Amino acid sequence: MVSITSCLSFTRTLASTVMLGIMSFLSVPAATHAADTIIDAPGPGASFSNPPGWHLKDMPSAYKGQTARTFNTSAWSTFKFGSLHKGTYDVYMHWPDASGLSLPDNAAPVVIKHTAGQQTIKVNQQQNGGQWNLVGRWELDNTSYLTLTNRGNVNIYSDAVKLVPSLGTPPQDPTLSLTANPVKVGTGGAATLS
Repeated sequence: MVSITSCLSFTRTLASTVMLGIMSFLSVPAATHAADTIIDAPGPGASFSNPPGWHLKDMPSAYKGQTARTFNTSAWSTFKFGSLHKGTYDVYMHWPDASGLSLPDNAAPVVIKHTAGQQTIKVNQQQNGGQWNLVGRWELDNTSYLTLTNRGNVNIYSDAVKLVPSLGTPPQDPTLSLTANPVKVGTGGAATLS
C-alpha cells in the first residue's frame, strides 16, 4: 500500500513554491491596475459659466500648458465625472504657479458632489502651484462632480482634476484545501484528489 499522505509530503516543497506564486498573484488587489481619471479644462467633462467669462491662458506650469482663468465674481467651472465607476477616490486639483502674476484666490470654494451628498472645501491657489494637490477622499460615481466658484476681486484658475482609485483594504490571501479519497490505495490503485 502506498500512502497518499507520503506522496504529498514528497512533493510538498515543489507544491508550496508553486502555490506561493499563485497565491501571491491572486492576492494583488485589482484596484492597483485601475487607471487614474484626469479631466482637463478646457476639455471634455469641463464646463464654464459664461457670462461671467473665462479666458484661456498659456502657462508653462499649468497642466498640459494651458489653463482657464477668471476674476469675475460668481464665475464657476464644473468637472463632471460622467464615465466614472462607483468607488472610493482620492481627488486632486491642479492649478498653475501664479507667483509674480495677478494674485489668485487663497480660499477658493470647491463643492464636491459625492454619493452621500455634497461637501464644500476651500483651496489656496496661492500655494503649491504647478502640481497635483490632494483635496480629499470620497465615494464617487458617474453622477458626481466638482465645482469651483470665484468669490470675486481675485483670479481663480480652473486647470485640471485627477481622480485616483483608493486601494482601501486589500483582500485576504486565498486558501487551498486538498483532500484524497481514499486516503490509502494499493499499487496501481487510484484516488481522487479534490
